[in-house]
Amino acid sequence: MAEALTCEDALILAVELGFNMIIIEGDALTIVNKAIARTDERSLSRGIFQNISAMKAFFTDLKFTHVYRSGNSHAHLLAKEGKNFSAQMMWIEEAIPTVEIAVQNDR
Repeated sequence: MAEALTCEDALILAVELGFNMIIIEGDALTIVNKAIARTDERSLSRGIFQNISAMKAFFTDLKFTHVYRSGNSHAHLLAKEGKNFSAQMMWIEEAIPTVEIAVQNDR
């Protein structure tokens, strides 16, 4: 459920920021496949995937891709660091130094 909500939040943020071409990467293959699919989802996360499907119309190019956890360490580090904040945070231009290093290592 957390991965599905994160995907939905990423799309909401991209719409609010006016992006029209994005790539959503995730290491939860089931979530990536459900985000791509146009089937009638029947799980508890049905509403989330309906929102994700509806938001696809806002983008001229939207891709959902699966990446292995080993290639996505910066996202996990950012989530871990995010637990230390009491309010929702986002970084647009720069991230915290530990995440910046992880991104460089993933390249």
